[in-house]
Amino acid sequence: MSSWTPNSFIERGTAEGFQEDFLQSLVAEGRKLTERGLPALFTLGHLAAICDVPFGFLHDIVSRRSDPYRVFLIKKKAGGLRRITVPSAPLQVVQRWLHTEILSRQPSHPCSQAFNQGCSPIKNAQQHCSSKWLVKIDVENFFESVSERQVYRVFKRIGFRSLLCFELSRLCTRIVKGTRQPSAASLQNRDRYSIKAYRNENVGCLPQGAPTSPLLANLVCFDLDIRMNALAGEFACSYTRYADDIVFSARDFDRLKARKLIDLVVGIFAEYGFKRSLRKTIVVPPGARRLVTGLLVDGAKVKLQKRFREAIELHLHYAAKHGIARHCEHRKFRSLFGFRNHLHGLITYAESVDPKFGARCRSEFEALPWGAIGMIDL
Repeated sequence: MSSWTPNSFIERGTAEGFQEDFLQSLVAEGRKLTERGLPALFTLGHLAAICDVPFGFLHDIVSRRSDPYRVFLIKKKAGGLRRITVPSAPLQVVQRWLHTEILSRQPSHPCSQAFNQGCSPIKNAQQHCSSKWLVKIDVENFFESVSERQVYRVFKRIGFRSLLCFELSRLCTRIVKGTRQPSAASLQNRDRYSIKAYRNENVGCLPQGAPTSPLLANLVCFDLDIRMNALAGEFACSYTRYADDIVFSARDFDRLKARKLIDLVVGIFAEYGFKRSLRKTIVVPPGARRLVTGLLVDGAKVKLQKRFREAIELHLHYAAKHGIARHCEHRKFRSLFGFRNHLHGLITYAESVDPKFGARCRSEFEALPWGAIGMIDL
């Protein structure tokens, strides 16, 4: 993955028989990209060379002749199943390169509080502290609702060539059985890009589990966030989006306003191909417990839920009382190290929200007789 330089590019291109005028046009395009902090990327073959993966492998994915993903289901905490789609190792290399070199350099809307550097559930919840009312709306099947066409437009907006945008959109999406809509191919000039292998009319969507999906979802939702934030202003609300979790908060509100706001949100969702989850559309009035991304926002500062604090305290208490091994067996942890890692993570998160409580738990955690396991850095 070496850096691009115009002179070496022209030298290599000339040696491979390309015309000088063509190479110079690519150099001009490459300079425009690098001036914007982007890699000079011109073709699918160029991407294959940069990432050191076979061109034929990428071409088969773009042609939809190959589906190099492993799909499995995991249980959701709230019930139901979530489909996780993991790309094969070579495709992961390409998607991680796209994530690092292109997508991570694009700005997300300030109201988007997930997936970007500096974002966190805590920062998201802090935006809604001291609120009296919450309106919470989730997008149903968020990643799979983001289409290949929308991904194509993201890469086009970034500044790449139309054909390459199409190919990148195919590399970052996959077809889910049962969907038959015009794909990103319809966004191309087909008279100019008449590649028969690319004429699969089934639309792809973002796979949950691909390295590129989170940031692409954020970039697709940039205009949505603008619309939602403007709507929040009209209702004197605060607005944030944490992936598919949308929250409006206000101090002076009522149920009539809440219903009107939800209706307007649903209308805007439809323009972007999204549907709200009826089960997760919630209006929280004054006096009720107000939670945002798992944290209490009733006061001026975010607070841990009582059950979260108790979960840590119970682990610490019974591990000290009955021994770590016996507690792990009782709670069905697969290994002592797995339990230590789990508890360490809970305490680390508690420290970031409630430093005093977290420090007390950390002290008790370190006092447990971990033995040789305690020598392993977490």
